[in-house]
Parts: sequence; C-alpha cells; structure tokens
Amino acid sequence: MPLNERHRLFSSFFATSLLCATALIPLIPAKAQAIGFYGNQSDIQWKTAGTEHFQFIYPAEYSEHAAAVSAYAEAVYDSVVSRYRIDLPGRVNVSLNNALYSNGNAVPSENSVHLWLTNWDFKVRSSHGWISDVVTHEFSHLVSIESGSKILPNIYGFQVGYSDYYNERTTTDFLSLFPFTLQPLWLAEGTAQYESSRMGFDSWDTHRDMLLRVAALNDDLLSLEYMHNFSSNSLYAELGPYNQGFSLVRYISKHYGETAVPKIWSELSRFHRVTLDAAIEKVLGLSEKELYNAWKKEITEQYQAQKDSLGTLVEGTKLTEDAFWQDFPIVAGKHIYGISNFGGDWFDGGIFKMPLGDETRDERRETPPRSLTA
Repeated sequence: MPLNERHRLFSSFFATSLLCATALIPLIPAKAQAIGFYGNQSDIQWKTAGTEHFQFIYPAEYSEHAAAVSAYAEAVYDSVVSRYRIDLPGRVNVSLNNALYSNGNAVPSENSVHLWLTNWDFKVRSSHGWISDVVTHEFSHLVSIESGSKILPNIYGFQVGYSDYYNERTTTDFLSLFPFTLQPLWLAEGTAQYESSRMGFDSWDTHRDMLLRVAALNDDLLSLEYMHNFSSNSLYAELGPYNQGFSLVRYISKHYGETAVPKIWSELSRFHRVTLDAAIEKVLGLSEKELYNAWKKEITEQYQAQKDSLGTLVEGTKLTEDAFWQDFPIVAGKHIYGISNFGGDWFDGGIFKMPLGDETRDERRETPPRSLTA
C-alpha cells in the first residue's frame, strides 16, 4: 500500500486516538535537521542544492562530491521506490561529511540520510566503489523501513505509562508500547546490502563468504537472537545483522522470488502486525525460526560439500590465540611487525612485534609507529 494512501486510511482513526492520548503522553515527531555526526560545525561554509527527489547539504569544498552523490541517488531512486511501492513524504534530506571516520546512516523519522565521503575500506569486505554503494545502501534503508511503517514514519509508536509517586513505600508502574515502525536488524541490513548488490554496487564477495563458511563449518553461526542485535564484539556485529542477514535475504529471494522481501516489509506496515515472525509467516508460509533453520541447513551442506571436494586440507599454524584482527604485517630482521587488536572487541589496537621462530608470543610496543626504523 503506498505511503500516502496508508496515511489517508488511518488519518481519521489516529486523529481521534491521538486527541484522546494527548493528556497521557505527547507524541512529538522528530524534526528534520541538516546536522551530521559531528554536530552543527558552524565553522564550515555549508551549501544546499536540490534535485527532483533530494535536498543536499554539504561543505562548500565538496561541491564535486555532492554532484557525484546526487547523480547516484537520482539513478537508483525509481528502481528502489518502485520495488517497495511507496511514495516518500517529500524530498529526502542528504547531509554530506568527511572525516577519518566513515559510515552512513538513514533516519526514517526525518526522511533523511547522512553520508561520509571517505571510503571506509572495511577489512572484512572486499573492495568496491564507496560512494555508489553507501548512497544505495542508506537510501534502501530509508525506503524499506518507511514502507514498513504503519502510519507517518516520523511517529515510531504509541506509548502509555503510569508511575506512582517515588516516595511511596509501595509503587506501581507499567509501560506499554505499540510500535508503528519495526526495524529488525538482520532484515534491515540484509535488505540494504541486497538492494545495493542488485544495482551492482555491492556483492556477496569472497571476504563475506569466508566468514560465513568458517562459521558454518565450525557450527559457530550466530543464533537468530544475535541477528536481531548488534553485538558488543565488532566481528560478531558484522557476522550477525550484516553478513548472515545479507545471506538470509539472498536465500529468501532465491527460494521465494525477487518480490518476497518487499512483501515482508509491506506486511509489517499492516496495523495488526507487530512482529517480524508474523510477517514472514504470512508472506512465506513458515516461521522466522523455520526460515533460519532451513537457511542454515542449506549453506552448511553446501560448504561441507565444497570442503569435501578439496580432499586433504593443508592448514597453516596460527601464531596468535585471542586476536581476530592483524593487519599491515612487515618482516624486519628476525621479527614480524604489524597491527593487532590483541583480543579486544574492535578493529583497533596497537603495534605487535613477533619473533620469526618457534616462539609464538606477541609483544605490544608502547612506541608509536613513526618511531620504527628499518
């Protein structure tokens, strides 16, 4: 159902409901702002420029970058919007920024997208064009999530609560929330990656396949519950909503057709659908857990057959124990130097020094990288 038709359908109902609820709890829609991750940054000379479907806010020195972003955004607009069969509430606000940190995010409640211009070059994904991918990825987030909204996407839900006075000996409290917009993480991230790959800007690459293959063969795939959340461990956060989510969305499209994923999002927009499990069962005819188990069985059997076809495997010796990220290795004299997270939760860390011999002990260097000489 197009978004504007959905608004008209529920307008009279919510006019009465919200009027009655005003005394209990105010519903305050989020206000769209041209503010990025770093705040207002009043020292920057901001410029704005508009196209048919987008309004761009960017630093003056990035005018050429803004032109490239606008070209990609308009190029993918019709394809994504038509697949999810919605009319967006207006032109999409796109703010551009640049820093050593790079990412992107979509804010359906503001009908806006924030993009960073520097290629993130994420180590667990292969190389691809950053601008084209991040534009399509974040815009697909915006469209798919808004297509699953039950009413205006800037109203996330209806909440009613009660609390006794805190200084009473016995207090009674309750809180009830009826969500108007659901953002199940594995479906959201899987959809965004799938839509970008459908355009040729992202892909199921060898890095992603390696991570999924190792997890499947070691019976270490993250459970469905972990796919609904971002883990505090950055590798598991990548494996869950992103990697496994992407693979599961590809599985849905392969077995149930190209329109299955948009239909699931559309089903979430129905007023009585308050769980992803119910939406999946309505569209695909099986529960979310049954879908997960079928996907897990298929990929595990495929990877096992692939492994068996290779015959006897020759494996190297792992020199570290806890760390999952080592990078930029350099051999100098009788040692290997590089960067490691030393068993931490994130893709960051310090310099390591490891002897080239039987020893497997890695040593943290307190001196900064620039102090190392050949």
